[in-house]
Amino acid sequence: MTSHRHSSLLLALSLTLGAPAFTAFDGSRASASAPPVDGGLSVRRLVVAHDIADREPVGVGAPITTAQDRVYAFVEVRNASNDGRAVRIQFDGPGGRRVGNVTLEVPGAQRRFRTWGYTRYIETPGTWRATVIAEDGTVLASQEFEVR
Repeated sequence: MTSHRHSSLLLALSLTLGAPAFTAFDGSRASASAPPVDGGLSVRRLVVAHDIADREPVGVGAPITTAQDRVYAFVEVRNASNDGRAVRIQFDGPGGRRVGNVTLEVPGAQRRFRTWGYTRYIETPGTWRATVIAEDGTVLASQEFEVR
């Protein structure tokens, strides 16, 4: 029997909602892209969290530790284009360590599309960054977070 250990595991769940509501979380919202790029994509919200419940991030602002099972990157994206677009979520840590590199599809003509991914491989304390990247390599949003 062969055992394969992947350098990262990032699962994504998606939900499309038509409502244009926007929710900020106590200053922990990431820098979002101002004008739409890559054919109409813009990130309205990027939040690093402990969990997702009722399709919203949970544990925002709480300390993240290396003992946690999962660290989530919750993303709310707007796609002004009629065509679907892809975004990539990745986590970068100390020493250039990269985990959780996954591509997610954002359907066309979405005013509010929420998706999230997680990684189980944040094992090093220090400053980490969750980043959302468009197909053409444009950084749409990023959020730094500390791991203890």
